[in-house]
Amino acid sequence: MDKKKTKNKNHNKKKYTASNQLAKFRGWIQAGATLLTNIHLPNFFKGEIYQGKGKAVCVAYLNCYSCPAASGACPIGSFQAVVGSSKYKFSYYITGFLILLGVLLGRFI
Repeated sequence: MDKKKTKNKNHNKKKYTASNQLAKFRGWIQAGATLLTNIHLPNFFKGEIYQGKGKAVCVAYLNCYSCPAASGACPIGSFQAVVGSSKYKFSYYITGFLILLGVLLGRFI
């Protein structure tokens, strides 16, 4: 009988993996990343959209291109612009970027 109790106690212990440890901070990491890539907050009050060189770079999550504070481009929006344009046939940069993020980060984003 003692063996069963010991076995059940060991079975109920939570495994502390790197994924579980990072999950505790996921919200803070996402909030920090959002603030860093939407750093042009005064544009909300000016009513302007940031149009600098940073808009040519995709950020690692969905970020609306037309947001006044956005300093980067949304990969899905960029992909949509390429697919909808008769000027371009295929965008290796955006497709490769999305695949790379999916492989490296998976559900972490």
